[in-house]
Amino acid sequence: MYNIFYRSNKVFCKNNEWFFEDDEGEPFGPFDSKDKTLKAIRIYQDVKSNGVQLNVDKIRKIM
Repeated sequence: MYNIFYRSNKVFCKNNEWFFEDDEGEPFGPFDSKDKTLKAIRIYQDVKSNGVQLNVDKIRKIM
């Protein structure tokens, strides 16, 4: 299980679609639920911390 601290103001919903802000402050999404958005954040952080080069569209497809 993941333990993650992510500021809640970086996760937001617009027009019933969920997003989070990436490390550069850009919106990343959309996702269809807050739960899926939080899971995507975990994947995103894992990819970034391990230095893996992964196309962001692949992260969306996993969700």
